[in-house]
Amino acid sequence: MDDAGRGSISLISVPSRPADRRLAAVVGTGLAVALAVSLAMPPAALEGSEALLPAYAAALFINELITFTLLSAIALVERSRAVVILATGYLFGSLATIPWVLSFPGAFPLIGLDAGLQGTAVIAATTRIGFPCFVLAYALLRRRPPAPHGVERAVVIAVVLVAVLVAFLTALIVDAKTELPSLMRDTRNVTVLWHVVPPMALALYGAAIAALWRGPRSILDCWLMVVVATLAAELVILSYVSGGVRLSGGWWTGRICGLISASIVLFVLISSTTALYARLARTLLDERQTRANRLIEMRALTAAIAHEVNQPLAGIVTNADAALRWLRRGAPDLGEAEAALQRIARDGHRTSRLVHDIRALIRSDMAEHAPLDLNDVILAVAAARRDEARRRGVTLGLYLGDAPMVGAGRLQMEIVIDNLLTNGLDAAAAQGGPQQSVTVTTRRNKAGDADVSVTDSGPGIDAAVRARIFDPFVTTKPGGMGMGLMICRSIVETSGGQIAAEDVTPRGTSIRFTLPPAPATAHDGAATHDGADAG
Repeated sequence: MDDAGRGSISLISVPSRPADRRLAAVVGTGLAVALAVSLAMPPAALEGSEALLPAYAAALFINELITFTLLSAIALVERSRAVVILATGYLFGSLATIPWVLSFPGAFPLIGLDAGLQGTAVIAATTRIGFPCFVLAYALLRRRPPAPHGVERAVVIAVVLVAVLVAFLTALIVDAKTELPSLMRDTRNVTVLWHVVPPMALALYGAAIAALWRGPRSILDCWLMVVVATLAAELVILSYVSGGVRLSGGWWTGRICGLISASIVLFVLISSTTALYARLARTLLDERQTRANRLIEMRALTAAIAHEVNQPLAGIVTNADAALRWLRRGAPDLGEAEAALQRIARDGHRTSRLVHDIRALIRSDMAEHAPLDLNDVILAVAAARRDEARRRGVTLGLYLGDAPMVGAGRLQMEIVIDNLLTNGLDAAAAQGGPQQSVTVTTRRNKAGDADVSVTDSGPGIDAAVRARIFDPFVTTKPGGMGMGLMICRSIVETSGGQIAAEDVTPRGTSIRFTLPPAPATAHDGAATHDGADAG
């Protein structure tokens, strides 16, 4: 659907599209072919073809009755009296089919209505002139504003009036057949009076098409013009090409055009309704998926906040306990107590910055990324983790090369490095035994990007888990939240980099990420910090 029609729910408010116009052109080409075929048909009646009339009439009756039902539903939704009038025209055509086929000579020889020679022709003339009147009324009234009240009553009144009119017409042709206009010379051929009907009907068809053509046209307007054109082609074939001879080849060709005309709007209504329900179904599925994704995102965000805030809070508690122990000694060690309090202050400031960045993230107000030296960040985070590594018997080694300055937030990079170091220390300590280590290496790779790897000597990660290790809630640690590496990936990718995990021979895991250099310092070398920190 194009933009103009997006949000509309019915054919009377959706503008016609190029696809509708192309399909209408195809139908018009088919009409031209039908006219050409009818010209080649012999004018003589096809004997025995009366048996096909009940099937033709049944198809016509059902198609137009279903079209009336669908149009009435649209009228109730759109509150349109114009559509009620159009639906009434289809109901009139549907119900008038019953007395037409029952009174047709030879169609129902045993139960047919005794309507005489003129009854069937009178019904046909009435429908020929009546239906375009309904279409013309719709075309003239279709742009009126929706009616807030009375549409339901209008549908009921239309049904009652059409039923009464068809019953009256049926009674008229049965009970007063001698007084009917003389339209048929015999059961096969028309009189001169019948030749007045086609011009009148064609004039009404032309007026209906002209009224539908005026101004913006909806999909329904476009296809109604095709319907009217098809009816006009049917009438030309029946009245002029076939010479007015009933049941001839040309006559049947015209009747097929009439059946196609009765089916066009039905087909468009059904196909459009199906497309509407398909769009609604897709929209509902998309909304459900969006809600599910938002729920996952909220869980991930909550877990991420808890994960990141928990680390400095744990450090604050640990250092506070240490400070209390140093102060409670017989000879208080004020130096160690002061160092613990400084670590508490540092973790407190870090927690404050973290909360600030989380709030900025929620507001979609990301901090500007100034040029940042990753080696300085690694040194600061490693200094905070050195005591923990010593307690756990893990050697923390730093091999910091000439990594370029990167465009990233310092706190975000501290979170990445701290998460990777924490995971490395956990993995190395879990492996147990002597000579456990975690090493951090930085360098400038061939592409000129900053390349950082954190390698541990732990047991490694199972291949199946490694493929999902950066997904939320995936963890290899008992009691782990599975958020640390997901946060790392989000930060690295937001900063324009990439991150991956790989096995190390003979054992262990290496988490490696790259970041592009800061634009202003893409060719500047960073300070070099070569060597190893034995921890």
